[in-house]
Amino acid sequence: MNQTLTLNPPFSIQYPLTFNWKLYLKLFWILSFTSLFALLVFYIFQINAMTRLNFLVSNYEQKIISISEENQNLAISFSRYVDLENIEKLAKNLNFEKPEKIHYIKILESTVMAK
Repeated sequence: MNQTLTLNPPFSIQYPLTFNWKLYLKLFWILSFTSLFALLVFYIFQINAMTRLNFLVSNYEQKIISISEENQNLAISFSRYVDLENIEKLAKNLNFEKPEKIHYIKILESTVMAK
């Protein structure tokens, strides 16, 4: 006869936690939708910021165009008033007289400075 000795352990041997596919699949879908929603919200805010910046750029470009047109108009009007005939008319209106003889002050070379 065979004598066999079997010992019963004080604890029961069980398999580790069973792999619950349904639980992990549910967790996967929840995380997927949450990250998708977060990315969608981030995308909306980025599009909003980009649209606002494009509007500001176009607004500034229009201001630059209007200021450069105004600058050209001012340059044209300045060239009209700087004409020699206009300067002579302005001098007559301000009661300036044309000099007849010009006298220059002579400075000697030996003179440096006097108080």
